[in-house]
Amino acid sequence: MSKDLKVLVSSNDFPESAIKILSDKFTVVVSRYSNYGESARTVNREELLRLIPGCAALVWCSDSPITKELLDAAGGEGL
Repeated sequence: MSKDLKVLVSSNDFPESAIKILSDKFTVVVSRYSNYGESARTVNREELLRLIPGCAALVWCSDSPITKELLDAAGGEGL
């Protein structure tokens, strides 16, 4: 495992202890927004699309499905 690999956490309410564990092995990027409810479909959607390019993994915390648009935005190295 390598700090060269980037992991995107989709919601700002993911447990800090889990982020710490991930951060020991990977570069972790966390959305500034919650990924639940209306904000998940508006503000956080745009945030995730901006953050995901180049990510090797996605920790998905949401009541919404992962979209093809988001997976496509990850690019060649992504999911």
